[in-house]
Amino acid sequence: MDAAAGVGGSWYDLVVPVLLLLIMTCIGMELVLADFKRVMEMPRATVVGLIGQMLLLPASGLAFAHWSSFPPEVAIGIVIITACPGGATSNVFSYLARANIALSVTLTALSSVLCFATIPLWINLGIDLFGADMGNGASTLHLPLGRTAAMLCVVTLLPVSIGMGIRARWPTFSERVRAPLRRSMAILMAVSVLIIVGSEWENVVRNLESSAGAALILVSGALGVAYALARSSRLSERDAFTISIEVGLQNGALATMIVVSFLGRPELIVFPGTYAVISFLPVIAWTFAMRQRVDS
Repeated sequence: MDAAAGVGGSWYDLVVPVLLLLIMTCIGMELVLADFKRVMEMPRATVVGLIGQMLLLPASGLAFAHWSSFPPEVAIGIVIITACPGGATSNVFSYLARANIALSVTLTALSSVLCFATIPLWINLGIDLFGADMGNGASTLHLPLGRTAAMLCVVTLLPVSIGMGIRARWPTFSERVRAPLRRSMAILMAVSVLIIVGSEWENVVRNLESSAGAALILVSGALGVAYALARSSRLSERDAFTISIEVGLQNGALATMIVVSFLGRPELIVFPGTYAVISFLPVIAWTFAMRQRVDS
């Protein structure tokens, strides 16, 4: 396993960051400045959504990993994926369900800006809790707050800003290429995850059962709890569904980059990789149910 990781290290270190830069640029091309200004038009929904994304889900991931006694590789993977707020995929599901697309895009924009500060804090907490039991030097893993925040700014804020600039400067071109780019990035990211999972196949197989069950529970729980939180905050059903999707779908591309390029521990991809596949099952069912309610 170490040999495979060593051989693939330079490959992953090059490909995964480039893929994430392209994906975040595509997200930026979906945004305009009005998406950020819209916060003032729906402050309660925005605050509830951000609390769910940036605080509630990561804290729930830590508690879930701790109390369920998962293997340390799975536990740290849970913390990593729950610390990475969702990307543009959630906007697509909100569109399909006829939910509040403006709120979805606003939450995507804000979380893409704020995650550079929150991700190192949550992941370091997870490593402190579970790294000692992992062995192989995991107890010495650490994401330096300042350097990691700066690197995340480069791979999140910078490409998002570039994407927004492309849309503002060349709107016709942006409109024409956004859809095919989105599809291409999804395929490339899936291929990247499969390559990493393949290099850690023994570890994946050993933890697949616990990872798949945990991913299904985590996604379903996040959807339900976020929806209940929004409804208890007196938000409409459409807004509650939108927030649940934003909380339930996490950014697998960003999680993959953190695992491979920041931490250099590809064995930690077991849970994020499983989550990337499993998460769509409850989200698709939830979207279909919401669409039926809207159409009825």
